[in-house]
Amino acid sequence: MEQLTYNKKISDFRIHFQQFKSISSVLEFKFTYYDCYAIHDYYPKSRFGYDVDQEIQSVRSLVYAFKEGEPKAIDYVSKIISTALKKLNIDLKDTCIAVIPSSEPEKTEKRFKLFCQNVSCILGINDGYGSIFGAKREPTKGSSQKDLLSHFTFFNKTYMGLNVLLFDDVYTTGSSFKQVADRLIETGAQNVIGIFLAKTIRACLNFA
Repeated sequence: MEQLTYNKKISDFRIHFQQFKSISSVLEFKFTYYDCYAIHDYYPKSRFGYDVDQEIQSVRSLVYAFKEGEPKAIDYVSKIISTALKKLNIDLKDTCIAVIPSSEPEKTEKRFKLFCQNVSCILGINDGYGSIFGAKREPTKGSSQKDLLSHFTFFNKTYMGLNVLLFDDVYTTGSSFKQVADRLIETGAQNVIGIFLAKTIRACLNFA
């Protein structure tokens, strides 16, 4: 697998992948997918440890700073995500930005409220930060088996009939994204596109 390089000037979605949509009707036989985009590879310490190069450490540091709600990191991520979205040349008319809530409401607000304000302002789209409320729950930690929807409340007036840019800082198994994206479609969203700062690398590579 090719390892992506990293520096502070990167503002392109270098990773494009697709997430399978749930089939909503027994009469619908075609396979459909959500388009998803990420800027960086992410090598978690739990799998790759500390013996990695400086570029990988830099991506980790950026992700950690964003998760901690550091204003400089949030501003920076807002700018590179917005720039990368502009480069996609997708139609942003009738679009809102929404997020997958964290395991604690306080963390969700700290990470995502300012981010959504920034991105919506830069791109001229609707701020859908309040579209999904997440009650406090046990962290999923990359599990693909956890049912998240029982912890979430969806307020579809903010996204009814709109295209939703659904953001999370790191894509791991895709379970959280798929559950939330499917529910957004079921409750009135026109389309959902996954937007991520980084996508987790799951295969162990040799860094020697």
